[in-house]
Amino acid sequence: MKFTDKLELSLFNISWMPKFKVRESNKAKYLRLVAGNYKTLEIIIPKRRPSVSKIITFLVLKQRWITSNVTLQSEPRHNLVTDTRVYSLNLLLIDELWQLIYINESAVKITANYKYKYLLISGYQSHPEVTKEKIRSWLKLYAKKALASLIESRAITMGLTYNKLSIRGQKTIWGSCNESGNISLNYKLLFLEKNICDYILVHELCHLKYLDHSVRFWKMVEHYLPNYKDFIASLKNNYTTSML
Repeated sequence: MKFTDKLELSLFNISWMPKFKVRESNKAKYLRLVAGNYKTLEIIIPKRRPSVSKIITFLVLKQRWITSNVTLQSEPRHNLVTDTRVYSLNLLLIDELWQLIYINESAVKITANYKYKYLLISGYQSHPEVTKEKIRSWLKLYAKKALASLIESRAITMGLTYNKLSIRGQKTIWGSCNESGNISLNYKLLFLEKNICDYILVHELCHLKYLDHSVRFWKMVEHYLPNYKDFIASLKNNYTTSML
């Protein structure tokens, strides 16, 4: 596949991209963007062409300029790749919105750009389930960094000490605590608002003292969160785990 064809297939999966055309230029020294006629963005590739991932990074940096200078089409673009989809991950817990951008390459690979908050993902077209698992694995690692800090702070305010923290991806369980003092949390807590996540942390930390759901346990939860029942209702009524 030609380089320009591979690049175009990848760019078709960026939701905010307007109509565009890619042109290679032997005279160009740098990657350039031109707001052309007919609501079209022209992407000029220099002779020493950068990689697809570097071009996408450049476009992400220029997103505000692109959307300001090239009017987005009212009708959807024709998508040449029918089995790849663009997602965004709204990580409410840490107030981050991540873009997931798919590159049409066969090898399964995920590259995270933490500065500009996007994942470059290849291999989805040929290995969708393996790719999804890679995304989940990345989310678990990212969640551990955020949740470790939050639960450590909460444990200090409650005067409690847990043994070990692990991150999992159960379908129906937000967290658990065992008799050894090990706490397990679900990476999907990343998608919850911070005050709701705090309820989960308090809940599991209270299990360090009462490994049951007795009256004493709920009294302890209520001591730290008098309105804990509101958070339980919010978990039941307002949250869905539709994508991962």
